[in-house]
Amino acid sequence: MQKRQQFAALFYAAPEPGQEQAHRSQLDQLQQQEEELSRIIAQAHGEAFQADPWIDVAAVRKAVRQGAMLVDIARFEPFNFQAKGNETNYLPARYAAWVVPAAGQGDIQIIDLGEADPIDRLVVLARREINRKGQLRSTPRNRSKPLSRLRTNLCANLPNVD
Repeated sequence: MQKRQQFAALFYAAPEPGQEQAHRSQLDQLQQQEEELSRIIAQAHGEAFQADPWIDVAAVRKAVRQGAMLVDIARFEPFNFQAKGNETNYLPARYAAWVVPAAGQGDIQIIDLGEADPIDRLVVLARREINRKGQLRSTPRNRSKPLSRLRTNLCANLPNVD
């Protein structure tokens, strides 16, 4: 953690005039040290180390079972590029879903699920229901209203979801 903090502090610090190359070298050295420490920690836990934590979308699509899709949901606050003066720079939070089908099974889609507040309220109700019942199963006979409403709200715009 210390190496990451040092890296962040140095990354955001402006180098002294004429010291740009030394600044870049320090950044490179700290990054290499952090990677080496991460490798040691991963090996100590019996995990494979990956220097680049990003996974290529093609690899993700290859890992998705044929006929299935990965749905990744994110909450974000859109930036308001038209804001002037004292207007807020951010619009109300929203949710979006990235729908990633298996390789060769169609295009990746990004779907706006809507404003976050109503979805968050449904999630709270659904969690209460799950905690109360002690289970997540939802069959037509015992389907809870919050879980059903949450599912309907989230799945309304997803392709091929019943």
